Amino acid sequence: LAARSDEIEHIQISAEQARAAGTLGDKPLVVLTAGKKPAAGTLGLTKQDWDEYQRVWADELQLRLARLSSRGKREVVEGSGHNIPSERPDAIVNAVREIEAQISIR
Repeated sequence: LAARSDEIEHIQISAEQARAAGTLGDKPLVVLTAGKKPAAGTLGLTKQDWDEYQRVWADELQLRLARLSSRGKREVVEGSGHNIPSERPDAIVNAVREIEAQISIR
């Protein structure tokens, strides 16, 4: 909980760092987004604040991350929350294989 609270507290800084990074050109990129949405009230946020957090994080910032590359895309990982590596390791493996295949084509 402390790590997630810290993440929320510093989300603006993270967004600024992502904007300052520029672009990735045409390097392949896959941004994985949790498909399961945590219940309202998580971290003590009101439903309205939680919905706004989800909208900004999942629907805006992660799409912006995917757009850092002309070959970027966002994939929603159904059945997974924030901890995709533990909950859906197959999604990580598939994303890595997809990127590897794109690199091999060039």
